[in-house]
Order: sequence, then structure tokens, then C-alpha cells
Amino acid sequence: MKTIISKGGILLLFLLLSQTIYSQVNGHNATLVEYATGHFKQTSVKTWTEYSSSGNQYKFNERSRDDWSIYLIDKNRNISIQLDLHQKAIYINYDRRNRAKIYSITNSSIVRVPISNSTPRPTNNNIGPQGYTKCANEGGRYNFTKNVDVAYGAKGRFIYKTNVRGTILFSNN
Repeated sequence: MKTIISKGGILLLFLLLSQTIYSQVNGHNATLVEYATGHFKQTSVKTWTEYSSSGNQYKFNERSRDDWSIYLIDKNRNISIQLDLHQKAIYINYDRRNRAKIYSITNSSIVRVPISNSTPRPTNNNIGPQGYTKCANEGGRYNFTKNVDVAYGAKGRFIYKTNVRGTILFSNN
């Protein structure tokens, strides 16, 4: 018995596999990190807010990311935070020498983040996800001068990449 998959079928299979790969939470794509009494949430491209159960909110700037961690800084309080998704721990650093675990991570996920710090080309033909602005057609390129979140796809099925910068080719590859 032969199995025939059309070009569209291959594309759909690719999109489904890609969504599975990109849906795995890691240091590059996490936007929400929860602990027992609160959570850290990415609120814009390079900004995070910690929300505690006591009602306190603390703002952080994102310094960097790697495969397993997100590194945040609050310059006003001279505090650095590491959201370590691999060890499921949140570490605080009051100075460059003293690092201490302050929370265990209970959950992490990918939620859509507003892209207010981005500079996509405006258009009236916004057919992408809510909050995103169309900047190129399939096969087109666009140069992002700031870190942004991008979505690629059609008809309600999108692949998301977070925190990207530079020229992006919008293609099935």
C-alpha cells in the first residue's frame, strides 16, 4: 500500500512537528515562570514583572537567555535573578559573589507577550495573531532592529519565536 502526501500535507506535517518542538518550554522561549507564592511574567520584549501573592510587584530588565535560564536584573535594588528552568530553581544574586536559591519553580510556560518595543512595518492587512503586525509576505524578509517576538503561519496556525533580532526570512524552512 502506497502513502501519498501532497505538498500541502507535507507542509501541514512540518507545521505540526514544528509546533511541538517550539512548544517545549526552555530558556529561549519561556515567558511565565511560577513559584509557590507568585510568578515572574515577561511583560514586554525585555521587561519582566514579579507578582507575589502579597500583592507586591517588582520590575526587572532581561539581561540574557540561554538554553535553560533567563537572567534578569533590577538595577534600582542591585539584584540579579536567574530563572533556572533546568534545575527548576530561582536564584538571587545581591552582589557578584553571593548566589542563593530563593524559590523552587512549580511551572513554566509560553504565553504571548506584547511586542510594543518592536518596529514592524505597519499594514492594514493584519491577518496574524492578535497583537502582531504583518511585516512580510511568505518568502519575504524583514529586518528587526530590536528584539521582538515573531509569528509565522496562516489560518490560525502559527509558529512563534521569541526574542529574535536581525533579518528574518519568512519561509517554511
